Amino acid sequence: MVELSLFSAKFVNWIMTCLKGTSYNLMMNGRLQGKFKGKKGLRQGDPISPLLFVLVMEFLTRRLLQESKEGTSQVVNHLKVALNDFSKSVPMRPTKWRMEDCGAIVDKIKKRLHSWATRHLSYAGRIQLIHTALLGLRNYWMNIFVLRQSVIKEIDKHCRLFLWGQAGNRCKVHLGSWEEVCRPKQYGGLGFREGANWNKAILAKFLWAIMKKHDVLWVKWVNVVYLKGVDIWNYKLSQYSS
Repeated sequence: MVELSLFSAKFVNWIMTCLKGTSYNLMMNGRLQGKFKGKKGLRQGDPISPLLFVLVMEFLTRRLLQESKEGTSQVVNHLKVALNDFSKSVPMRPTKWRMEDCGAIVDKIKKRLHSWATRHLSYAGRIQLIHTALLGLRNYWMNIFVLRQSVIKEIDKHCRLFLWGQAGNRCKVHLGSWEEVCRPKQYGGLGFREGANWNKAILAKFLWAIMKKHDVLWVKWVNVVYLKGVDIWNYKLSQYSS
């Protein structure tokens, strides 16, 4: 069994450099107006987020396995209670999410829309908020999981209603279909990412990185810990894999 220990200070410094070394540029009317350093941790949609999550969960898994072998039955029962509470707060499953698992995503989008409802936003302002906030939240989860089609359609519906607006309980006229809106700007659309296809494209990049054995830490880790020299297309996923 691999000996468990805390991450070295050098490794932690590498991670913190990635987190604190980011900066953001401000653009107004097509011109850069300065920049500022990121100080609030990971930004939404940061590709390092799911990788750090897998790393930490792998350590947690090995630590719990060690404790279960060395600890008493009472200790194991306490760990089981703690993990049950954890699973209720962070719904995860090895298969596709169910509708109730994705409820938190839809609820967050509804809360944001509710807070924006009282503001007088221009058409361009609504487009920008959909790009950065609503679809940004959706894309963050798509970086990790395959979302259900019903959830993707629900998110698309709320984005459509927000884009075109509502008059009371009635929707305003939609000037274009959602398919047209999701086209690239050079083809007459607004550049939104169509949900189902974008979900597959985001996850496919991780598969491509593993298959091509890219020279990055998480790919090396997957190949050493899981694949162990086996081709990705012939690998059989274990039920105990994180």
